Amino acid sequence: MRLRAIRAVQARLSCEGLLAKHVEGQFDLATNEGLAAWERKNNIFGWGFSVLRPWWLCKRPPLDLHFDTFRRILMERVADAAGIIEDGSVSGPDKPATYKDAAGVEHPVPNLIADYTDALMAALQVRTTDDMTRALHAFRTQGLRNRLIVAFPPPELPPTTVARWTFSVEIDRGDVWYDFPSMKRASPSCRRA
Repeated sequence: MRLRAIRAVQARLSCEGLLAKHVEGQFDLATNEGLAAWERKNNIFGWGFSVLRPWWLCKRPPLDLHFDTFRRILMERVADAAGIIEDGSVSGPDKPATYKDAAGVEHPVPNLIADYTDALMAALQVRTTDDMTRALHAFRTQGLRNRLIVAFPPPELPPTTVARWTFSVEIDRGDVWYDFPSMKRASPSCRRA
């Protein structure tokens, strides 16, 4: 089974142009580096060591993975341009995170980045891989390779994000010891930052 998996992964990496000279059926350095490049390309954090773990993604068509990448790029652009950070990651699997409005009513914390991205994709008329291919081809033929500005009506912000957030960072390195702490001469080299 492992040999079949390695050969299948090598065939996929070769097809996508990510595999240099390699030993067929052997998980060599070239295969490792190709798999790591494929994982980076598809936002998988695996360091290119496990052939079997990303196997379900290897079975997906490349165009589907490109669509996921296209959506991730739009999500990053939307989050940066809109200045929003709510991505739904604060909710746990058992219970969604909530906030209370001014009246004390509890609401679930929205995934604003996904909502904004959905609105942007609707404005671009991109719902499928075919729509994405058509849109990218149109952008390229219209000379919009490096700059595309899209105006779209975004979803309404919840009351928690109406005011701009102000963040500050405090770094506390703790005590830095150069001598082993059990020795009599041991002393911190600096005070707390």
